[in-house]
Amino acid sequence: MRIMPLGTSSGRPTRTRGMSALALDLGAQWILVDAGEGTQHQLLRFGLPTSRLAAVLITHLHGDHVLGLPGLLSTLALNGRVEPLTVIGPDGLGRLLSGFADVGVLNLPFPLELTELVDDRGDGASTELRPCPTVAGHRIVAVALRHRVPCHGFRVTAPERRGRFDAVAAERLGLPHGPERGRLAAGFEVTVGGRVIAPGDVVAPSRPGVSVAVFGDTTPCSAARALAHGCALVVHEATYADGMEAEAEMWRHSTARQTATVARDAGAGRLILTHFSSRYPVIDQLVHEAARCSRRATPPSRGPGSRPRAEPGRGPS
Repeated sequence: MRIMPLGTSSGRPTRTRGMSALALDLGAQWILVDAGEGTQHQLLRFGLPTSRLAAVLITHLHGDHVLGLPGLLSTLALNGRVEPLTVIGPDGLGRLLSGFADVGVLNLPFPLELTELVDDRGDGASTELRPCPTVAGHRIVAVALRHRVPCHGFRVTAPERRGRFDAVAAERLGLPHGPERGRLAAGFEVTVGGRVIAPGDVVAPSRPGVSVAVFGDTTPCSAARALAHGCALVVHEATYADGMEAEAEMWRHSTARQTATVARDAGAGRLILTHFSSRYPVIDQLVHEAARCSRRATPPSRGPGSRPRAEPGRGPS
């Protein structure tokens, strides 16, 4: 799974940062989380074909997170898409898109499979992880966060991975190299020299799929920690620097240090900061403040295996 931050600015764009958007590249398909203005330009820069777009997840209906969506849907229509598109977002997203359709802006030849998430509290106190439609074999859950409008974060979990083949155990059992090993790795029994060998004799148990949590706008809350719990990677807003805690509380945002604390307390493996206030032309201060709280706050590198990877930015992000 590759993580591609497409837009990392808060509220308004800067010369080097665009509006909120992030892509989760799953391989054959990809998921878009939020679609601020300029998202389509970033998709072109990153080489993400819209034909492989499997789902759009919208965290909330503030314009910097959603106003690029109508244009993107129009482009999908112009490109001849006919396959259904999964769209998950807050209550009101359907009315927003219907409004564009009513005035003739949207005329889609493909169905939107829309799931709207209702948040009756808005205080981030509920830790209930709400199941959402599965996308490309990846499980998605959502949690209601603490913001000025209904806002959610999403956790995307990859399918379970097969256990590793134990070559030492295979040699000990006299299992020859050849198709028998492949059948065992695929979960089938084989018979060698009159002896039945089960997959569990030479293959370790399946491993849980990697999980990534992507947050909408929020202040630290119980829901945020529940969503991030045990995730390999967390993508969380860091709108403000130290000393701006009062503003963060008033506008229901987070400081970089608060964000790193959430990730640390949740046992997350890595943390990507995003959604930086335009008052910061460079973000070194925010990164350093988060890193002092937890080493997990440093930008992730391209790690081995199936660890989620952060794709370097291309153009404004």
